[in-house]
Amino acid sequence: MEGLKPYPEYKDSKIPWLGKIPSHWEKSRLDRLFTLRNEPPHEHDERVTAYINGRVTNRKNVKGQKIKGVIKEAGWQRIYPGDFAISGMNAHMGGMGISDSQGKCSPIYLVLIPKLHIHAQFISHFVRFEANIGLIRSLIQTIRFNSADFKRADLKSLLVWFPLKEEQKEICKMIDWINGLVNKYINAKKRQIDLLTEQKQAIIHQAVTRGLDPSVPMKDSGIEWLGDIPEHWEITPIKRVLKRLIDTEHKTAPAFDGGKYPVIRTSNIKDCKLVFDDIYYTNEEGYLEWTKRGKPLPGDILFTREAPAGEACIVPEGIDLCMGQRVVLLGVDSLKISSNFLLLMLYSGLPGEYIKIKSVGSTVPHLNMSDIINLPIIVSPLCEQDQIVTQINKKIKEIENIVDKIMSEIDLIQEYRTRLITDIVTGKLDVRSIAPTFPDIEDTPLDEPGEEEPDEDLPED
Repeated sequence: MEGLKPYPEYKDSKIPWLGKIPSHWEKSRLDRLFTLRNEPPHEHDERVTAYINGRVTNRKNVKGQKIKGVIKEAGWQRIYPGDFAISGMNAHMGGMGISDSQGKCSPIYLVLIPKLHIHAQFISHFVRFEANIGLIRSLIQTIRFNSADFKRADLKSLLVWFPLKEEQKEICKMIDWINGLVNKYINAKKRQIDLLTEQKQAIIHQAVTRGLDPSVPMKDSGIEWLGDIPEHWEITPIKRVLKRLIDTEHKTAPAFDGGKYPVIRTSNIKDCKLVFDDIYYTNEEGYLEWTKRGKPLPGDILFTREAPAGEACIVPEGIDLCMGQRVVLLGVDSLKISSNFLLLMLYSGLPGEYIKIKSVGSTVPHLNMSDIINLPIIVSPLCEQDQIVTQINKKIKEIENIVDKIMSEIDLIQEYRTRLITDIVTGKLDVRSIAPTFPDIEDTPLDEPGEEEPDEDLPED
């Protein structure tokens, strides 16, 4: 960034991952900079969570955060604005920060009160840097990839370098300004993506309910919100275009190390695609047991009836898979309907509204098998279906190319931000002359938590 230069004098930190630091900076063990807050919560305190993006806040402040009741609350503790909270389970992933809320947090948290000579936000930035370079992971016991066990004694293992408090504040002011600017940019880009997604849905909906030729005669669909459909199209229950409809047992095939058969759960089906993130595999015995009702074949559709209801994807070629709990197999009759056309219909046609109606009043939206067999769809001649799929795929590809470009821009600005903040918080760049010229700005949080899910949950209702 223009105007930022190195400090005039440095000294060797004698730490390879840190290198040289400004000559006037001091170092301390982390435990010596804070005192432990050990205060029981009040009756009506609400839950506060540390996210891996560094935000510590009441869960109600996070868009899309599920609010659940907690059964076990022994050991919970009070937290105040300005406290430094470290999640014991995801500290190594950056699950820490300065609380902006008063409330309660679970016993696995360290809630720390800053001593007078330090600015807690600066220390938080520095310790998050140590998490990002893998230092915390190397010092503590890791339970699994996304879960560790950071305890009070581990505070002694972390060294922190810092200038005088006033300079700490200047550094944080600069970082707040950078974060506010970048987050506003990212939020604007995400709104562009949302608009493009809406445009894509509108294109699909128009094509699968009206067709491609606006001049064809139309007829009343008999459904008020749907309106007219092409005269030669028909509305029919989905069961009439299927060869088979197979539900899964109310459990999922067991996982086996070295298993070669992927088990498709509801989380692996998203936005018309089969997603292999966080997938697990079963052995041949599990595969045979879970496909005895019927083996998923290429061109069949996997459909979720809960958690969430209504996601779908096509079974690809060259892979033997079995279905997990709450996944349904739609064996498509290719003489009546194209798998690709039906997939588009499930997402953007009549079935979507049917699913919403059936889910009204449900705490967790779900579909019974009786709901699924009567799922209404609109069927057109096969030749038209192929034309519609070709045309939609072309337009979707154009939109997805734009979305990919926007996502690349977001990735680049986030990488630049990370490098810049790292250089500032480790003393590679001097902000003292420029920070006072910037206005005070509140950090603008991102519109949604994204992957920043909390890991500290205890048993819940």
